[in-house]
Amino acid sequence: MAVSPLKSLRRLPLSLAAAAVLAATPAFTAAQETDAVVQTTADNLRVEGTTAYTWPEGSGDVLLLEGPVTITAGDAVLTSDAATIWLDTVDGAVTAQVALLGNAAAKTPQATRRGGQLLVRLNVRQGVRLVAEDRLMINADQSVIYTAAANLRQAVTGETPPVAEGPRRPARPRPVARESFSFNAESIETRPTEDGGTALILSDGVFMLRTAPNGDITELQGERAVLYTTLADLTEMADLQGEEAANAIESAYLEGDVRVRFTPAAVQPRVNRRVDRTLAEQSLEAERVFYDFKSDKAVLTEAVLRTIEPRLNLPVTVRAETLRQLSNGEFEAERAELSTSRFAVPDYSINASKIYVRTESTGNPELGDRTRFRADNLTVRAFGKPFIYLPRAGGSVDERNSPLEQIALEGSDNFGFGILTRWGVFETFGGDPPPGVDASYRLDYFTERGPAVGFDFSYQGGSINTAGDPTSFEGDITAYGVFDEGVDDLGSSRGKIEQDGFRGLALLEHQHYFASDWQGQLRIGVSSDETFIEEWYERTWRDGLPTNASFYAKRQRGTEALTVLAETPTTDFVTTSGQIQENFDVIRAPEVGYFRTADAIGDRATFFSENRIGGVQFEPSEADLVTDLGFSRSDPDADIDPRFPGVPGQGFTGVDDNYAGRLDFRQQFDLPLAAGPVKFVPYIVGRLTAYSDSPNDDNLFRFLGAAGVRLSMSLVKTDNTARSEFLDINRIRHIVEPHLHVFGSLASEDREDAPIYDTETDDYQALNALSVGVRQRWQTKRGAPGRERNVDFLVLNTSVDFFDEEEDYREVDSVLTNLTTDGFRGAFFETRPENSIPRDTFNADLLWRVSDTTVILADASHNIEEGALATGAIGFAAQRGQRLSYFVGVRYIGEINTAISTIYGTYALGDKYTLDGGITIDFSEGESRTIDIGINRNLDRLVIGFRAFFDEVDDEGGFRFTLFPKGIGYGIDTLDLQNATGRR
Repeated sequence: MAVSPLKSLRRLPLSLAAAAVLAATPAFTAAQETDAVVQTTADNLRVEGTTAYTWPEGSGDVLLLEGPVTITAGDAVLTSDAATIWLDTVDGAVTAQVALLGNAAAKTPQATRRGGQLLVRLNVRQGVRLVAEDRLMINADQSVIYTAAANLRQAVTGETPPVAEGPRRPARPRPVARESFSFNAESIETRPTEDGGTALILSDGVFMLRTAPNGDITELQGERAVLYTTLADLTEMADLQGEEAANAIESAYLEGDVRVRFTPAAVQPRVNRRVDRTLAEQSLEAERVFYDFKSDKAVLTEAVLRTIEPRLNLPVTVRAETLRQLSNGEFEAERAELSTSRFAVPDYSINASKIYVRTESTGNPELGDRTRFRADNLTVRAFGKPFIYLPRAGGSVDERNSPLEQIALEGSDNFGFGILTRWGVFETFGGDPPPGVDASYRLDYFTERGPAVGFDFSYQGGSINTAGDPTSFEGDITAYGVFDEGVDDLGSSRGKIEQDGFRGLALLEHQHYFASDWQGQLRIGVSSDETFIEEWYERTWRDGLPTNASFYAKRQRGTEALTVLAETPTTDFVTTSGQIQENFDVIRAPEVGYFRTADAIGDRATFFSENRIGGVQFEPSEADLVTDLGFSRSDPDADIDPRFPGVPGQGFTGVDDNYAGRLDFRQQFDLPLAAGPVKFVPYIVGRLTAYSDSPNDDNLFRFLGAAGVRLSMSLVKTDNTARSEFLDINRIRHIVEPHLHVFGSLASEDREDAPIYDTETDDYQALNALSVGVRQRWQTKRGAPGRERNVDFLVLNTSVDFFDEEEDYREVDSVLTNLTTDGFRGAFFETRPENSIPRDTFNADLLWRVSDTTVILADASHNIEEGALATGAIGFAAQRGQRLSYFVGVRYIGEINTAISTIYGTYALGDKYTLDGGITIDFSEGESRTIDIGINRNLDRLVIGFRAFFDEVDDEGGFRFTLFPKGIGYGIDTLDLQNATGRR
């Protein structure tokens, strides 16, 4: 008969031994889903969890741990929200199967494995250790944790856990504690008191231990003490310990380095993830303490209260001249300082003439427990210096941190000196945000601009309907406005535009996932003027979506998709840099799409279908390129049109404000075939696009018929003798994949006769094209012995595209721009050849993984017709340990003869400092274009950031100094103190 592996660990509880078995492995393999379980061996391990349940099962034992669970074995660490371990003894050795559940991770120096759940098998040779708040000899095989673990074990190994033995876990397995009191001291004297009782005078090494009926434990120690009892007969003092002492002793006075420690009891088991701890562990230090045990009230002088916010493991410290304990977890202090720092002079603290502090449960799993406070005559201090005063305020220490989420100081040429602050909305008024909600507001001021206000609101949520189908949603609301009396400086090549009045931006973005495979997106935005977004939200201006009103819905089922899109501008000007060259928006009212992707027809053929029908309309911008957008004229003295900001990609055949109905049907049939190693796919395309209005003011029907063929093959050669330690090569496998694409088409109408609302739908033409290319991959094996993996260490793609006609410059409203497209690169689009950009071009791109931490990238496009390099780039990216990462690259654009180099990197100076920065250099001008350098300093309860920047393109430079306070939340106290504490 096998011996229970836990019985040999008599000095440890069963849960400790089992959890320790799990952590002992210095190297292991975790299995997820149906992966194979790999067995490994270890000597020692350590397991940490909040609650441990143990019981016998079959010939072994089971350990169930509630988390967070941390299992450490040498350099290996397992973590999860919960875990179950099956232990058994085979030939004298302990084996363990470990199921990690919830945010599971298995970390070693070589790799990290993550997943929702992982299974690990271990062998243990020596000792184990368990650290758990509660250790219960209870059978918990009916719990949610055990059921999930057993299902995982069966799915991975095919094993079904044996029938469990031992008592089932009752609803309340923890026995009710009996009230007791014990004390100890080197010297004990007794004296009668004036009210007829007896006092005990203790000195030298005074220690007291009180256990409340609910299991809470209070420890007191000091140099001297007086215990006040109800006993009148001194002879009854001899056996004054235990429950009798708890009933007889009313209060105590201690002095001389007094320390009070309170440890709350668990009132419910957490196997089914119920939160049971409503109070955090607390400790107090003082010179003198009076403690009333009947009411759990105390008065301390020159006191220090220390507690831990349990969810964040965040220290909370209150230093006060006088501290009163009103009940367990409830205090009132006079002339006090509250901080989340253990330092005597904290980085960030709250000081007040009076502070009320209470530890409580939020009832919100996202926020956990918290320490609340109310304060009179409050000053916020940084490094001991006050910088904010409030006559009365309230707040908390919890995961939400401070209502003051960020404070920044900055200076720049365009904005002057500014102070920027971000505040939590709910935290400001002492409330809690609903689950899934985050709201903040901004209060800013700029000396060259004026005051500014903003609001940011994000939300998310979901539900499950009666049919069991999940739905979810998320969204963001952003608003920002400024009373602007400054000047928009839009760059060295643009003019300056004076401002005088309120201007701003508001934007709503909502996304919803419905049952029945539907999803929807709603976006509504508005901006006050032509240059606000460009000046105040430059990243949104360069890379964001238009600030308009749009609605999009989609139903996706298998290969079929149905879409609805409606869109209209909310301003009479464009709002992104990508629209400036067109200088118009497009109204869609609405457009319905129906798509089928790769439908099988018979045994070989494949069908693709794209269909759109709806109404479209140009909405030309009313902004003047010179007066409103700051573009200069080609000749300031000549009465001619302004210089255009770029060559438009849409609308180049004319723009009007007429509403037009538009439909576009594109059908494609593929017939994949093979002849030996050669795969070829002939296909045919039919396309119809119709408009109710065109540049010629007539209805327009465009027909396009096309045919093509795609050929490809793969050639492989392996050299197992190739070795290079310097290049990290262990054999070479060379894969060559040549491909060829021939395309020909005919169209009933030229592209110049059609309105170009969208490049994808309207910008196509009849053309003939040939694309020839080769994709080459060189593979090798990399990784530790036994863990090798195939890696594409070198990838080279080359292709050349030929067209029967070249695309010339484009015309806008009969006015030629000062740029042509002659020297631009062409592009052949494999999936939609008729939309290609027809210029004969040679393309190449290279990726070389020198190592797992070093990569070289390069690409080039050569315009064959012009005989010139259209674009080219090369870059070097590297990661050096956990501290340093950087990128160095240069890109060349031939048409404007510009070569821009970019250097960017980050470096961590230990755990306290982080450096990052970058610079761009224009080699054609021989000067830097942008410089951006920053440093962050992590202090005890503050993060300080400093950043300096210079932008030659936008003619802007300046700095920013940022503070991120952590831990203490405070705000305007709108609640009466009686409502908060139940008393005056």
